[in-house]
Amino acid sequence: MNDLEDKRTKPWAMVLFIGVSFLFPLVTSFWTLTNEIDSQAWIPEISWPHQPALDIWFDSDLPLVYDSMTNTNARWQKTNRHPLFPYLGVFPVKALGLLGVPERSAVCFLLALGVGLSSALFALTLSLTVRRRLLQVLIQALFLCSSSFLFWSGNCERFAMSSASILATTAAAAHISARGRASAVLVVVMSVVSLSITLTNWMFGLLLSLFSFPLKRALRLIVYGLLITAGLWLLQGLFINQREHLLQVDKWNQNFVLHPYAGGLLQRATVVFEHMIVMPSVHHYGYAGLLSMDATQLLGVQHSSPGGTGPLGLGLVITWSALFIVGAISWLRRKEKTMFDRFLSLSLLGQLLFHMAYGNELFLYGLHFTPLLLLLLARGASDLKGAQQGAMIGTLLIFIPLLGYHNLIQLKEARAKYHVRYEAAVKRSWQIHFEGQRAEDTSPQTSTEAASPK
Repeated sequence: MNDLEDKRTKPWAMVLFIGVSFLFPLVTSFWTLTNEIDSQAWIPEISWPHQPALDIWFDSDLPLVYDSMTNTNARWQKTNRHPLFPYLGVFPVKALGLLGVPERSAVCFLLALGVGLSSALFALTLSLTVRRRLLQVLIQALFLCSSSFLFWSGNCERFAMSSASILATTAAAAHISARGRASAVLVVVMSVVSLSITLTNWMFGLLLSLFSFPLKRALRLIVYGLLITAGLWLLQGLFINQREHLLQVDKWNQNFVLHPYAGGLLQRATVVFEHMIVMPSVHHYGYAGLLSMDATQLLGVQHSSPGGTGPLGLGLVITWSALFIVGAISWLRRKEKTMFDRFLSLSLLGQLLFHMAYGNELFLYGLHFTPLLLLLLARGASDLKGAQQGAMIGTLLIFIPLLGYHNLIQLKEARAKYHVRYEAAVKRSWQIHFEGQRAEDTSPQTSTEAASPK
């Protein structure tokens, strides 16, 4: 029997585990989003550089994502970077609107659906790769209590949907590894899925193709996936304003390659391996991509020290580090690596290499990293035997509730800081708006236009 299978796993238990992993995050995410969306949404009267919610929350583009989900003519679709996002964003929002669902409720529901899918697909991957049910439940709980999940599951951002596309491909790799054979249709579909939300996630689809078939056939399937994606991309252009072509290189993103704000390799690695699980103290920083805005009160953790929140935070960092190191060593000592192990290791390595060069506030990409780190931990922990696995499980039973408590406190404090900064930004944005209107009203050209008939 393949080592990814488990005799003891009952179908109904697996369905229950995945179902709860889907519904609970969906409901909590929807509740959070409906309470927060008013301070994250696009304000139509205010120009984009002065949108008050822009960049405050760890350099995220909350109002731009909202506009791209509600406006077929939005400048922020960026379908050269997010090729098929309109199929999951603006199209469903418009469809729900025809059914009478208010715009903001539709946005919240779709974002929460992405959160639920991300959690459910992670649970599915655990079910296919970890033999012991208790360990599956604990690692799933660890994912839901991680700072990455808590801090991004209640925000108007693409990252939960993007994470779901990664985890769908990862679950497919686990399924293929367990069966010992691959379906060409599944591999092509996963290539399109991985490419759909964020361009760089295509690395997961490429790896799945290359690990599932001989090179020549894998390359052919990769081309099929590209052609399907291109066809869907062209089709969506009938309904939205495509401002970029599919192969356009976005020069703006080049500003974030080896950006000095992100620091060196150690600083970047600290964010990836520590901050994305245990939230450090949130600091203000003076950089964001928009040069025309006041960035001195934006929130970030790129320069935070691990465990800087006090004794509990320090203890959690030390415990998490020990858990991950033990799990990683156990996984490395595995004599026979499965196809899934190879897929997981190269996926994580690819993400690490990419973000050691790209990005300035790396916590932004937490939902791309955290599931991979936890899957590696889970694989290693499942290989432990007897007292060693018992110690791992016992430590997780204590660690997870404390982690959730700590991260929720940090989330509450960060939300409070966000709202203070947001309210100040709203006042300034409206002031700029009204000053601009007065300037237009008093200009000779504006007066002439106003007086002339239309």
